[in-house]
Amino acid sequence: MKEQYAVLQLQSQAFFTQLNPHFIFNALTPLQSHILKNEKIESLEYLDSFSSLMRDILKNSDQTETSLKKSWSL
Repeated sequence: MKEQYAVLQLQSQAFFTQLNPHFIFNALTPLQSHILKNEKIESLEYLDSFSSLMRDILKNSDQTETSLKKSWSL
């Protein structure tokens, strides 16, 4: 039981490390810049890329490793 708890704790840590608030804030700063400059197309493209990244992070949050090939395709 202690081992299962330790594994869950490590998985949780890995997940929250990937969703670090500092990372998210830094990733949204360019979007804010596009919005303030009224660059609608760039804003939408960036938002689409960012949402894909978030989706991939969430989808792969249960994995401890990923292949280099897979990570470059993101």
